[in-house]
Amino acid sequence: MQEEKPHRLIFGLVTPEQVTWFMVAWLAVQTAVEYIIAQVLDANLPIMLVINLLEAASIIYFFQHVYRLWRED
Repeated sequence: MQEEKPHRLIFGLVTPEQVTWFMVAWLAVQTAVEYIIAQVLDANLPIMLVINLLEAASIIYFFQHVYRLWRED
């Protein structure tokens, strides 16, 4: 029998647990950067807007399963 290769989900991560921990870490880093920038910079609107858009895109991609729209399975 031929052994199937595992299907890569995001950035070469194979299991759903790996993807979940990656997303937890990614969102934590984004939140920490967002907090630091909000405390340090005075004119932070453009930077905060970019960070919030990246965070929203990450949440939509992972929690709303948008990536499944383009799969054939």
